[in-house]
Amino acid sequence: INAVIFVIAFFMLSEFQRDDLYNWGASNQFFVLQQGEFHRLLTAMFLHGGIAHVVFNMLALYYIGQNVERFFGTLRFALIYFLGGLAGSVLSVLLNDAQTFSVGASGAVFAIVGAELVFLYQHRKLFGDMAKTQLRNLLFIAVLNLGVGFASNATTGGVAIDNWGHIGGLIGGLALAWF
Repeated sequence: INAVIFVIAFFMLSEFQRDDLYNWGASNQFFVLQQGEFHRLLTAMFLHGGIAHVVFNMLALYYIGQNVERFFGTLRFALIYFLGGLAGSVLSVLLNDAQTFSVGASGAVFAIVGAELVFLYQHRKLFGDMAKTQLRNLLFIAVLNLGVGFASNATTGGVAIDNWGHIGGLIGGLALAWF
């Protein structure tokens, strides 16, 4: 879905139409909380700011998502993805300022990471050293990505990464997988 929407937005729509799509679908505190445009909490998960943005999110989803879908099944995987991404959008809207517009699937991808962390932790005795190694790898990836996000927000200009969306997605994925 993410790839199809990206291709349509960047290769089939005019710049004016693409701007309208992002103006309508990006997550933003003012439009969600003040104007009641709650659809933005979901639509923002399917919009991306550029080719690198969508490629990195989809690569992470592909590599990490394969295990999570195998562990939880397709339906539960989809629920973790959508509800975890929604948790990321909600935290983003609540904790970012009104000037912040957010797009991307990374909150949902962080939910998938959180779900795999929980699964491996809960079954660490069964998986042995493989679980310990994978847990360390996933924690490293999450901390590295959050660090890059904090660094992007420390500089002025350029693209800012929505760490609140990442943290919300991670918390959502952890909670959904735990329960």
